[in-house]
Amino acid sequence: MKIKPRHDIEWDELPRIETPFFARANIGCCFTGILSPRAYQVRGLEEAFRQCRYPFGGLYPYPPEDSREDVFELLARIDDGAFVLVHDGEWEYPMACVLRWQTKEYLDGFRIPHPHDRISWRKMPLEGRWVADYTLPMMLRLAVERCLEKGRRDASLHRGLPERLWWNLWRQGCGQSAPDSEADEPAPVKQGGGDRIVSLKDPEPGGFVKVGLFSPSPPRMSDKAFEANMCEW
Repeated sequence: MKIKPRHDIEWDELPRIETPFFARANIGCCFTGILSPRAYQVRGLEEAFRQCRYPFGGLYPYPPEDSREDVFELLARIDDGAFVLVHDGEWEYPMACVLRWQTKEYLDGFRIPHPHDRISWRKMPLEGRWVADYTLPMMLRLAVERCLEKGRRDASLHRGLPERLWWNLWRQGCGQSAPDSEADEPAPVKQGGGDRIVSLKDPEPGGFVKVGLFSPSPPRMSDKAFEANMCEW
């Protein structure tokens, strides 16, 4: 994980940003009386300490000389939302994310559940939009909203996906595979083997339907093709 100023957060980092309450607890655990070895695993601490003591520039000795005073100042800045804690590890997820899923019925928004909590993900409504958590400090909340608006304007960030699939959180929570640039629609039909849509409208000469018995994988029938075949039968 890493700590960085709020004005440096990026669109891809939004689901991984911890709320100030839990961010303060995580950073505070790194300084229990003496400098803990865990503090060296948090990237950006040296720069954060330097900006707290010398906001207009200057060199800062790390580890801090007067750790008690500097750590208290940093924790206070985290409470104010001036610095954020970002979990960037593969298995690291925030205890409470700065984002919420807002719907017309629930304006406060739903908290984002853990990616492996499939039951909570399936209870969340599909129609809505991402918003910043209303409990955040005002300046941090504005920074998150500004980053969200940047993603809505820049199609290269969300790759044309619907808003609920911007970071593939919904797919991960429901146990589905997460493609890079495809939405919920199935892949187009591929000729010459593989997954193909079976239909009776184009039979082979001789009255037989080509279902791809010798294809690498068994054929599948889409819902529309199944309904059309039932009507024909």
